[in-house]
Amino acid sequence: FEAISRVEFDGPAEIFALHSPEGEVVHLTESVTTMLRAVEIWMRDLEKGMLTAVRRELKQGIDDYLDMPRSEWALEHPAQVVINASQVHWTSEVESAFNTEAMDQYADQLEEQIADLVGLLRVGLPPLQTKTIGALVVIDVHAKRVVDGFLEQRLVSKHCFEWLSQLRYYWEAPSDNAVEDLWVRCVQTRFPYGYEYLGNSTRL
Repeated sequence: FEAISRVEFDGPAEIFALHSPEGEVVHLTESVTTMLRAVEIWMRDLEKGMLTAVRRELKQGIDDYLDMPRSEWALEHPAQVVINASQVHWTSEVESAFNTEAMDQYADQLEEQIADLVGLLRVGLPPLQTKTIGALVVIDVHAKRVVDGFLEQRLVSKHCFEWLSQLRYYWEAPSDNAVEDLWVRCVQTRFPYGYEYLGNSTRL
């Protein structure tokens, strides 16, 4: 996996963390044993551990989003979680703004969020966090432009094509009694998120 530069061991044979080329670290939910096991076996377990760890971190990021200031939240989670969890909440907030006819107020909220992030960058952050916040600013600016477009076109329904044609992120169960996961929608297409670890790479 391109975004994993190395793994970290606890003792001689227990992998417990993944390191990205940028220096980000994600801990596995359960360590992976390599001793006396074929490479293809423990590599398969490592892949499963990566998917489980990213899903765990993403769920935590989605839950934490509403419990702390957004600018603080963005510094507390891996970059991949920050980008995707923010998109989950953006999707929910846009649809709420449509339902309550509050798109004007929501556009103002997005403007404030961008200003808060730019303020963090001006104060100065460690390189890893600078990259995370910079990526989030790019995503937020696009999100603001989308909402501004709704206002300019006087769109009032979450069922309009201009909204349905956006990439929309939902944390939901695909059916009754199914486990909740991240799903991405665009128009009539719906597909599950893959949970491959992506590190903290530049996103434009």
